[in-house]
Amino acid sequence: PGLILDVTDRLLFGIFEALTPATMNIEPRAFSKNPKATTSPFPVQIRVRVSLECPPLEDSDPIVNDVLRTRVGGRIGPLTHAQASALASLLAVQCGAMQFMTEYSEAVKRGDRNAQTPPIALPPRKIGGAKQ
Repeated sequence: PGLILDVTDRLLFGIFEALTPATMNIEPRAFSKNPKATTSPFPVQIRVRVSLECPPLEDSDPIVNDVLRTRVGGRIGPLTHAQASALASLLAVQCGAMQFMTEYSEAVKRGDRNAQTPPIALPPRKIGGAKQ
């Protein structure tokens, strides 16, 4: 799972799926205040798509802090697979996806042929609720 930490607002966003390998300057002006910039201050980039749209978590959340405290070298940087999975699970619980999956699994075990199949991904939305 992919996650993004907004260090300015101290919010953790997810869950994303990488569409490309890490590449230099896919968007050369990304995060630059200079409209004529030829390179981003963060030049190593990947294209992603939303796998599950969830409200962001505040990095002050006690569970987020517990996971991030286990990082070697500080709070910002790459996560282990176990750390990323723990944070992705927390996001999924918060937006109700885990409950949806549990209910679906239980319905299938009961033999309910009308069990609604869970969506693989929720479509991304623009801020303000308008669909893209």
